[in-house]
Amino acid sequence: MPTTHRSPRPARALIVDVDGVVSPVHGHTAWGDDVVAGEVFGPVLVSPTLCRRLDQLAARPDLTTWWLTSWPAQLRDRMDPFPGRTWPQITSQLDDPGNPHPDWWKWTALMRWLDQQRAVNRLAWCDDHLTDTHLAETTELDELDDASGLTSSQGDHTAYGISTIRMTLAGHGIEPLLLAPRTSVGITPAQMTRLERFLTRASPGR
Repeated sequence: MPTTHRSPRPARALIVDVDGVVSPVHGHTAWGDDVVAGEVFGPVLVSPTLCRRLDQLAARPDLTTWWLTSWPAQLRDRMDPFPGRTWPQITSQLDDPGNPHPDWWKWTALMRWLDQQRAVNRLAWCDDHLTDTHLAETTELDELDDASGLTSSQGDHTAYGISTIRMTLAGHGIEPLLLAPRTSVGITPAQMTRLERFLTRASPGR
């Protein structure tokens, strides 16, 4: 009887948002080849070059790539060009009524997803909201869901900073790259190169 060999689960993950990352909000990309991919409350601009490079990176067998966005698949499918036609999506706040903290739904959802992705030890997360300023402005809660790994007391929101997210991921044995493009620009060529280098770099000892 032939032996069945299962492919190892990818140890590297790329997590991508749409607005302010793939498509700039009230602006233009830095790629110089913007096209209108569709209409959502106005034209959705994307760079075909960026779309192609994201898809090429995601095609690596040692990498798993997921959407983490409020955009549903049906809306993304209406865009052309657009990356990630076959990428799965991490549960959104709309699909997760058990999440009582919608301002932090992505972080909570990511940590829940990572609980099911034990092989992941290197993760790049691209979201224009991954800045201390944004986190401080949008979080007006005394405490996050325990699943997030972030807590604060008596309104001290400094615990919600990027450094805490990095430390939480590192505590799970994950090397993180948190990439926050400018909302009005999205991922730049330099940032895309940084993503590629981070996710394709050889692991120590190999």
